[in-house]
Formats: sequence, structure tokens, C-alpha cells
Amino acid sequence: EPEPEPVAGLTIFENTAKAEWALWDCCAGSTPSVETDDVDHDQVAEFDVLGSAETVQGFTARDSAGAVGGTVFDASAFAATGTLSFEMKVVTAAPAGSTWILKLESSDAATNTGDYPLSNSNEGQAPATGEWQTYTFDLADLATAGLDLSAIDVVMVFPAWGTGAGAVYRIDNVMINTTSDDVVEPEPEPEPEPEPVAGLTIFENTAK
Repeated sequence: EPEPEPVAGLTIFENTAKAEWALWDCCAGSTPSVETDDVDHDQVAEFDVLGSAETVQGFTARDSAGAVGGTVFDASAFAATGTLSFEMKVVTAAPAGSTWILKLESSDAATNTGDYPLSNSNEGQAPATGEWQTYTFDLADLATAGLDLSAIDVVMVFPAWGTGAGAVYRIDNVMINTTSDDVVEPEPEPEPEPEPVAGLTIFENTAK
């Protein structure tokens, strides 16, 4: 059996900011921006912790935090095989000893994953300054960590609270993915029956 192909269930950021998933800084007073990176990534989201180490940053669907027309995302239909994935490049490293964190929330923070280290990704790697790296997390693991998958409204990536002063980092291709096995394709419309066509009329209402 071939491996099922990944299918984007939700694209949060890919080459452009979306009004319904705003770039967001909780507490540092910075304004996250869209910047041009390399040829492969083009437009990316940039976050700057500035001198305030006590902040979290990422993407929000909450109108109260800057989204316009944001709505929660229900990923529960593909909880078994779905993933969250993104690419990140650290431009300026956080101070030594800081841990890079992923945190998702749902329903206005009613549930969350807790601080989930990036090194717990399927790739198992910590960020390296100046390098684009891919991070993939199984939705099943995020649910086990405490997240209600039915109402996701915040995706955060940040140096651990109180430790990241001065860090600058870029993020691209933020997606919640399902697989082709989870996608229910609509049944095709039945083909119409062919109409009979007279090849030879021997008798029809009159003798020939």
C-alpha cells in the first residue's frame, strides 16, 4: 500500500499574512512583520522578542488579539493521522540556556498543549541559528498534551518565557495537515444511460 499523501487542512501562513490568522506578539511591544528571505521561502513572518524576555509570539485567530474575521479551526476529524508543520529560521539566537517552545491553544485558552519543546518534533531537532529547519508534530501528541483539537485558535512559537530577550526568528509554511486517507471524496455523479438510436426502421406506422 502506498503511503497516504499529506493534504493541507489549514494554511495559517504561506508567503503572506492572512487577516484571519494575524501575526501576534503578546507582551514585548513589537510588531511582527512580513519580510523577504531567500528564493525558496520568499515572504516570511518575522518575530522579534526585543529586550522583553517575558512574551510569547505566533499566530492568532482571535479578533480580540488582531485577527479580522478569525474563526477557530476544527482538526478533530483527522486527529489520528494529522500533523502541524512549519519551517523556522533563527536570525538572532536567544540567550544560552533558552528552550524553544511550541504552544497551541483552543477556545480562548480553555485548553492548550502546555510548553512543548521544538526538540519534541518528529524531526527531533533544536533550532540552529541561520538555518531553515522543518518541524512536524502529530496532532495526536498535541491532544495528549491537553489540546482540544476541535477549536484551535492560537499557534505560538517562542523562546521560553523569561529567557528569550533579543531573539529574532522567521517562520514560514505553517500548516495543519491531514492525509489523503482522511479526506472523504464525494461520490461521482453516475454516468447517464445512453439513449437508444434507431439504426434501421422496418415498420413504424406504415408499410415500407
